[in-house]
Formats: sequence, C-alpha cells, structure tokens
Amino acid sequence: MKQRTKEEKAKRSYFIEQEYLIFSEHQKIIKETTFIDPSIICNVVSCYFDDIDRLKHYHNQMKLADFHKVAAYTAKWIIFLKPIQLKYQIDSKSIHKYSLLANELFALHFVSSILGIENFMNLNKELRFNLLYTLRYRHFTGRSLSTLMYILDELNKSYLRSNNN
Repeated sequence: MKQRTKEEKAKRSYFIEQEYLIFSEHQKIIKETTFIDPSIICNVVSCYFDDIDRLKHYHNQMKLADFHKVAAYTAKWIIFLKPIQLKYQIDSKSIHKYSLLANELFALHFVSSILGIENFMNLNKELRFNLLYTLRYRHFTGRSLSTLMYILDELNKSYLRSNNN
C-alpha cells in the first residue's frame, strides 16, 4: 500500500478543520459547547487513507477515489473516532442535543460540502432525519456509505434540475 506523506496528511487534516470552522459558524450551540481535537483529526485522516489505499489495492485499476468515496470514508471515520469533543467546563444539564450529535451533524455537513449540496436543509426532512439516525445508531461500512453518498448526490442533482426548469 502507498505510504502517505506528512504533507498529504497535514493538507487533508487542515481541510477537515476548515470545514469544521465553517460548520461551527452556522451552529452557534455547537460552537459554544464543543471543540475539534487535532490529534483525533490526524487519526481520522490516517484511517481514511488506509481505507482508501486498501480499496485501491483491492480494485487494481482504481487510481483515484471518486468524491462519493472521499465523502463516505471521511464521514465514516468522523463518526467512529468522534473528533468533535464537548468542552470540559460545560454543565452536563445544559448540554443541547445538537452538541451530543455534533460529530454526526458535522459528518453530514462534510458530506454536503464534498457532494456540492449547497443547502442540506433543502433535502426532505425525513431523509435528513434518517441520515442522521443512520450515522448515530446503525452499523455501516465505508462501502455502504459510499453507495448512500451516490444516491444522495443523484437526489441533489434531481432537486437542482427540477428547480431550474
């Protein structure tokens, strides 16, 4: 398998951290009650690259991961490793449910960004709830999540086409 350079990993970590800053600016409650742990982000990136490299090795002719896989495998490791942590000084009685779902919400934000979904809230409310529920409570793999990302991308394209006509 390919060894990733420190620069490649640092660049991907920086990208994820920048997406968190954009995400937290729109989520005041989450911004006030959480922080992103850079060391866990480094683990997210390492695990992501390991998964993608194994996938490329398995599928010999695959040179680059498509954006559905980038979104899916990054989201998978955000969910599994939980880089967004609660601030220690927060009173447990005042923690908002969105703060407890910060990693899942951030994963959805990240996926939306990668897939070019400008406003995730334009998607059907039941679909958004189901995606969040899936990320929080169901077992999934990178492959199954990649398929879900493809479907989500197609739904978004269909939504955009119907609104442009």
